[in-house]
Amino acid sequence: SKAHLVSALEDLSETLKSGPAAQVRAKAHFRAAQAHAGLENWREAWSAASLARELQPGSAEVKEVQLKVQREMRLLQRSERESKRQGAFGTGTNRNLLDRDERKEFQARLGLAQKLLPAAGGDDAARQRRNEAEGLVEKAAASGWSQLSPAEQAGFEELWRTALPSLPAQEVRRGREEGVFPPRDQERVFGANLPLALTGRPLEGPLGWLSPPQLERARGLATEIFQRGAEQLDGEQRR
Repeated sequence: SKAHLVSALEDLSETLKSGPAAQVRAKAHFRAAQAHAGLENWREAWSAASLARELQPGSAEVKEVQLKVQREMRLLQRSERESKRQGAFGTGTNRNLLDRDERKEFQARLGLAQKLLPAAGGDDAARQRRNEAEGLVEKAAASGWSQLSPAEQAGFEELWRTALPSLPAQEVRRGREEGVFPPRDQERVFGANLPLALTGRPLEGPLGWLSPPQLERARGLATEIFQRGAEQLDGEQRR
């Protein structure tokens, strides 16, 4: 019930005020995101889910909640724009102003997405790849990464992996907040090897050849990625 969710939020607030360990904070933010979503407080739910993802970037349940909230946020924004059209923005002049604002918002999202594009030029095959990439990032800017098809997400992720090392952390955060860039665990820096890397155990698959000293280095990198995200790595760590 609504009263139960409100009560749960009050309890979670008290828990967070006590300064608990990171794992407890992550769970509290996750529960708060669920409660706010149940109350349809979508902006508060997004904030809580983002804090949970910061602490537990590999959590599938946190990712699921964040994607759900992201979809609802977009529906809310569309609804608000439509209400403005039908209400205070009823005149032709004000409708034009609203349309202009929407175009500005889209251009801002598109500007972020275009930072993933490969360099122009080259042979015909390179130009074709560039054209396909342009269409893909424009679609992500218009509808959001979560609305891309699995095949489109795979193509977008290839662009994302290539461009990520050169993107400022602030732009990465802004792109995620706008829903243009994929959630943090989509980077898959270690993939299924992350739990193994965090504990210093031998890795599997293409990373299975690492020597003991390299495994120790991988453990440090995995800890940095798990706690702060790959975009926070410095140039040496990225290499």
